[in-house]
Amino acid sequence: MKRIIPNRWAYFLLVTLLLPQPAFSQFEFEEEEFFLAGEWVETAAKRLQPIEESPAAVTIITAEEIKNSGATSFCDLLQRVPGFEVMRVTSGDCEIGARGFNKTLSNGILLLVNGRAVYETFFGVVLWNTKDFALEMIERIEVVRGPGSVLYGANAFHAVVNIITRRPEDIQDNLMSLTAGLDTIVGTALGSSRSGKTSFLVSAGYTQFASYEDSEDITTFYPRARGGFTYDLGERGKIHGEAGVQGGEQQILYELLGKADALYVDHNFMMKYELPKFYFRAFWNSFYVGYAEFNELTFDQMEAFGFVVTVPEDFVIDLNIKSDILDFEAQQILDLGWGNLFTVGASYRFKATRYQILSVHDYLTDNLYAAYVQHEFSWEKYLHTYAGVRWDHHPLTGDTFSPRGSMLISPLAGHTLRLSVGQSFRNPTFVESSMDMSVPMDIGGITTTNVLIQSNPDIGPEELLSYEIGYQANLLQKKIRLGVNVFYNQISDMIFADLPLDIEAALQGELPGGFGNLVDKEARGVEAEVMYQPGDRISGFANYTWTEVEDLTYDRPDDTTPAHKVNAGVTLRPVSGLTSTFLVHYVGETDWPPVMRSPDSDESFWFLSLGELDPYILLNARVAYSFFENRAEAGVNVFNLLNQEHREFPVYGEEVGMKITGSIRISF
Repeated sequence: MKRIIPNRWAYFLLVTLLLPQPAFSQFEFEEEEFFLAGEWVETAAKRLQPIEESPAAVTIITAEEIKNSGATSFCDLLQRVPGFEVMRVTSGDCEIGARGFNKTLSNGILLLVNGRAVYETFFGVVLWNTKDFALEMIERIEVVRGPGSVLYGANAFHAVVNIITRRPEDIQDNLMSLTAGLDTIVGTALGSSRSGKTSFLVSAGYTQFASYEDSEDITTFYPRARGGFTYDLGERGKIHGEAGVQGGEQQILYELLGKADALYVDHNFMMKYELPKFYFRAFWNSFYVGYAEFNELTFDQMEAFGFVVTVPEDFVIDLNIKSDILDFEAQQILDLGWGNLFTVGASYRFKATRYQILSVHDYLTDNLYAAYVQHEFSWEKYLHTYAGVRWDHHPLTGDTFSPRGSMLISPLAGHTLRLSVGQSFRNPTFVESSMDMSVPMDIGGITTTNVLIQSNPDIGPEELLSYEIGYQANLLQKKIRLGVNVFYNQISDMIFADLPLDIEAALQGELPGGFGNLVDKEARGVEAEVMYQPGDRISGFANYTWTEVEDLTYDRPDDTTPAHKVNAGVTLRPVSGLTSTFLVHYVGETDWPPVMRSPDSDESFWFLSLGELDPYILLNARVAYSFFENRAEAGVNVFNLLNQEHREFPVYGEEVGMKITGSIRISF
């Protein structure tokens, strides 16, 4: 397949050569210089900085916005982000993509929790609706759009979402909260204490979601617990530790297999030693699935050459999964003066996974190594540049380099123009590189063929090259913020299932297939947003996203991503203690073509041809009242206030309807 990504070093060298000469300017790290807490971010450059100096497009969701939204899941929260694709398959299975990539088990966004990578190694995906902490524990969410592999490596493909939770030393009160309705239960208890230089935090809770279509059908339920501590060493830094566990049952959909009910346990542990310009961190993620039984197979009743293809009734896919990740990383920031700052880091990650459909029926292991360097240059407030590169080594795909360059120009105070170019990648998952599964299929009731989905040792990483222009303006003493981002992405070697049709092989009883680097795409779009906060009584935001995706391999538009999306919200505080929030989302129409097809043949299995989905409007509302000197709050939350019933994934997705919950929160 012809590659569409040019030499990765060409533009990196160009950006480096164009860097200005040093000037008298220093970088500042002191938190006391904050103007507004929400205007400072740490994810885009792996250090704390004003948002207007970020090398990428950033959206911040604050703790206050989370509380006022009435959201019970991360999907509800992240739908407000421009450029994000949020798709509710069921009440317990939500998929999130970015900048043109909307699919089930989406794996193009890297999720971090306090900098710790969170994803499941078998599919390489994020299970957004199951986390070991409640939304009340979140200090803020930083969403960085665009390629992030220069600092975060694989899976930081389209975006990075960093959930920053409240730390033990920052919590003054204990908390109890409950949100409940006919189809939702989310309860949390949180406590903290201090002993000398050590601060402690512990929380526990339970989450349960029922089907949108039937409140007696529980699609997700899990208890959860989380704890943490911070030991303050004074000038010698801090030691921070945290651990979490959660487990229960979740319903998920995988396009190539079907709907599954999975019973799982997920636990993690992280330790971090940190100074203002240095940290060393180690974490362990462990994920175990006792069973994942696919009862409703999506490749049943598909069509080939006019024949109906069915799966025998007694065939059931039952997975037993165990995966572990052990990760070590160190980072140092070097302030060389004269406006020059270097961020250097290195990491090692060990992955081990075992489950029944792998080609090796023992643990598969990977040893992953990485190192990165980023140079920043600042000249007063007028010019800020970034040039960085990361090296990653994977035992299957070899060495991968991920460069990024950004230039920010501020000719007028409060106005910033940003030019960015960067590259990211996604390594093949264990499923894509090591699957070994046989699926019996009856073709037209005449013959039975075993479809063999087998590993591909020659599979390579997916790659993305992104060009972006951004503009940001802070007006009226930062009461209004405007932002516009225009991007163009080239994506090559996307991994898809390949099932070439071979009638002779099918009649003989075996049809080989597997995964390969089969598809190239282009995506382009515009993201425009405005945020408004004139005072304490009112605040609001609005954004619009236009996205167009072209499938270069099949020479046709990819309409699985809506071309137009609008998000808006307003929070009103008319009298003391009373808060009302209204959020509206418009999502345009989509069209879902067959999933499994062979690009090298005119004939193929037209598998999972799902058809079109109409556009929809989602209006959410919350009204809450605080009392007892703001130590207690009661509220009513309405999801889909207009009760516009709609599907966000065709055929197999649930019909999304109205949900009403009540909530109470008490701090003491």
